[in-house]
Amino acid sequence: HPMSQPDVANYTLTMPKIDKWVAANKALIPYYRNNTDKIKLVGDPKPGEINNMDQMAAWTRKNFPEMARLIEKAGLPLKEYFIISVNIQYSLGIVAAMERGTTIPPSTVMNKANVDFVRANREKFNTILTQYQQMMMGHA
Repeated sequence: HPMSQPDVANYTLTMPKIDKWVAANKALIPYYRNNTDKIKLVGDPKPGEINNMDQMAAWTRKNFPEMARLIEKAGLPLKEYFIISVNIQYSLGIVAAMERGTTIPPSTVMNKANVDFVRANREKFNTILTQYQQMMMGHA
């Protein structure tokens, strides 16, 4: 699991980092819409091919160099973009589980500061994700 990797688990989300992540995603949306066939053709990494964020960044740079360039042009190193993405998704999942009243097992690997950050900024994350969905569907 990515959260078992120290460079992912020990990463701290901040609003300036989130703003760069948002800018990278906005730059990627037209790329995704215009390259769906290529993305499907390349597919996902093979099972066991990616074991850490360095390998994920290298795989993406090799298979989707334009995607890597767009992310880096937005001000984020490619590896950091993936680390932020994993931390946001994972923290949002934990926050959603907590809001449903689910008890999070003490053995759950998580970055508590990131979970607290995502919870405190939940409305902003909801707005960002809604905007992405609309842009991906071509409504924005």
